[in-house]
Amino acid sequence: MNALLHGIFQVQEANSRFCQAKAGNQNAVTREQKLKEVATAFDSYVELKSNLEEGTKVKLRAEIGGGCAWGPFLLCLHGNFQSGYLKLSGR
Repeated sequence: MNALLHGIFQVQEANSRFCQAKAGNQNAVTREQKLKEVATAFDSYVELKSNLEEGTKVKLRAEIGGGCAWGPFLLCLHGNFQSGYLKLSGR
């Protein structure tokens, strides 16, 4: 048990030294800020891409389904292609 407490103390001490060194290093602070900016930009990209894909689906439904007798069939077919249920073969 004493060895476990000693190990925990060593980890805490090493973490404290690491945090102090990291805070005093301006390059590390700048790098951390840039990484946060990249992460935020990536999150925005993923959300924008999702919104664009959803907008394309809505537009397709409006164009295909609007008053066309084949509308429901074409929408189902389009959904199956997107989800990978229908595979095109070379035959």
